[in-house]
Amino acid sequence: MQLEQRIVKPITHPASLQDLIRVAIARAKHLEQPIILSYTQAWQHVDPLAFLAAKHKVGQYRFYWQQPEQGLTLAAGGMVADTDRAATLEQPDLRFDLAKRFAQRYLTHAVVGGEPNLVEPGADRGVLPGAYVLGGFSFHDVDRETWYGFPAVKLFIPQWLMRQTTIDAGGALSDPTLTINHCVYPLDDPEDIEVSMQQSIAYLRQDFQPKMVTGRSRSAIFAQSHSLSQLLDPSQNQLPGELQIAEIVGDLPWADIVQQAVDRIRCGKLDKVVLARALEVTASRNYDPLEILDRLRQSYPECIAFLVDFGMGTAFLGATPEMLLKFQTRDGGLLLSSEAVAGSIERSSSADADVQLGDRLLNSHKDRSEHEIVIESICNCLHKVGANLHPLQPPKLLKLSNVQHLYTPIVAELANTNWLAAFDVLAQLHPTAAVGGDPKATALHLMREWEVCDRGWYAAPIGWVNSNGEGAFAVGIRSGYFSDNKARIYAGAGIVSDSQLDAEFDETAIKFEALLQALDPNQD
Repeated sequence: MQLEQRIVKPITHPASLQDLIRVAIARAKHLEQPIILSYTQAWQHVDPLAFLAAKHKVGQYRFYWQQPEQGLTLAAGGMVADTDRAATLEQPDLRFDLAKRFAQRYLTHAVVGGEPNLVEPGADRGVLPGAYVLGGFSFHDVDRETWYGFPAVKLFIPQWLMRQTTIDAGGALSDPTLTINHCVYPLDDPEDIEVSMQQSIAYLRQDFQPKMVTGRSRSAIFAQSHSLSQLLDPSQNQLPGELQIAEIVGDLPWADIVQQAVDRIRCGKLDKVVLARALEVTASRNYDPLEILDRLRQSYPECIAFLVDFGMGTAFLGATPEMLLKFQTRDGGLLLSSEAVAGSIERSSSADADVQLGDRLLNSHKDRSEHEIVIESICNCLHKVGANLHPLQPPKLLKLSNVQHLYTPIVAELANTNWLAAFDVLAQLHPTAAVGGDPKATALHLMREWEVCDRGWYAAPIGWVNSNGEGAFAVGIRSGYFSDNKARIYAGAGIVSDSQLDAEFDETAIKFEALLQALDPNQD
C-alpha cells in the first residue's frame, strides 16, 4: 500500500511553548486534520516504573519499556490519540497497514520542540526524543478478541512520556526527559492548549512516594521450598501465597498434540511448529501488574521488560529475551536488526556445569537445526522486502538468569526508503519460526487448530516508533495476561522431527518459571 511520503521536519528551536502551539494550530489548519504537539523538558532522576506507578490514574493507558541492550527506558501514561478499533476488526489481516497509516498520520506531521538546552545548536536534528507511538499487535490476524481490551492492533500516543537512557557501558544515566503531548485541532484555542499542557506538567511535577516493591535476589527466589515441578504437578495445585494453578486443556493433552506435530513433520508436511501451553494462576487478591513487572525486571535484567495497559482493567506484561525488529534511519534508508533466538537449555549454579550445559546446547543437532530454521525464516523475510543482509556470525549463547538459548543477531539495510517501510518489514517478520513455524502458513493453520488457548498478544510484536524514524518491537514471550486476580501465562516449545516430549515439556516448565516466581507474593 502506497502512503504519502511527505515528511515535515520537527521544530527544534522554539522561542516558547506559545510559539509551538501557534505553529501546531497553523499546521492543523493547513493539513485539515489533527496533529500532535510534543514538548520535551529535562526531568528529575527517578525510577521510571515508580514514577508510572505514582502518576497513573485508573482508566488511563499506560506503557513501560526497559531495554537493557540499548540502555533505554520509557514510561508513559494517558492517551491523546489511538488507532481506530472498529477499522481494525473489520479487516484484521491488514493490522500492520493500519499501524503504518496511524504512524504516518500523526508522527510525520508532528510539531516537536522543547527547552532550548535540550537541542544541539546548529545540528540538523536536535537531541529531542520526538513524538512516540506505543503499543502492539495480536499474534493471529483473526477478528475475535479473546483478551478483553486487546484487539488485533492497538497503538497510541501517550499524554506524557518519561525517557531515560544510559550514556556509557558502566550504566551511567543521562538526564531524563519528559515529553507532554497534545492533539491539536484546527479550531483549537491556543490559550486552552497551553493551560492544559501546563496543568499536566504541574501534576507530574508534584512530589510522589514510590509504590514499587523491591524484589528479592535470584538466589532468594530459588530458596523457596516449592520446586517448579511441584508447581506444575496437577496433584499439587496449591501454590505459595494462596495461589492456585490450572493448565488450560482441551480434548487432547498437550503431549498428544506434540506427538501429532512430530508425525506431521516426519511425513514432510512442515519443518517446525511452535506449540504453546497456558496456565491460569488465580490469587486471593487482585494482581498489581507493576509490582509483577518490577520483580521480573530485577530477576531478569538481561531481558526487555514491557507492560501494555489500555485502561480496561487488564494488562499484558513480560520480560522477553527476543527482539523482533529494531530500526533507525541511516543515509536515506533503514538500518534493520533482528534476532534469531531458538534452542534452549537450563542454567546451573555451578560454573563448570553451566559451561557444560552451554557446550551441549551449541553441539546439539536438534537445537542447531531448529535454530537454523529460524535464521533462514528471518533472512528470507528480509530478502523479500529488498534488504541487503550483513554477513552472519556463528550462533552464540544468550545466557539469561534461568535459561540459555542459541542466539544469532541479524543485521540488514534497506536503501532509499522512508522509515514507514519498517511496518512492511514487521508484517513480513511476524511470526518468525522462533514462535510460529516453517512453512509459516502451514504452522499457523495447525496452531489455530491444535492450541487450546488463544494466544492473544502472546509472542506478538510489542514496542514503539518515534518521529525521528527509529523504533523497536520485541517478541512478547515470557509473558502473561492479567485481569483482576487471574493471570494467564504462556510458554512454547519448538517442535521438530527429533523432538522428545519430556524435553519439550521441561523446556516450557523452565520458561514458565519466570512468571510463576514473579507471581508468588511471598517474595515480598
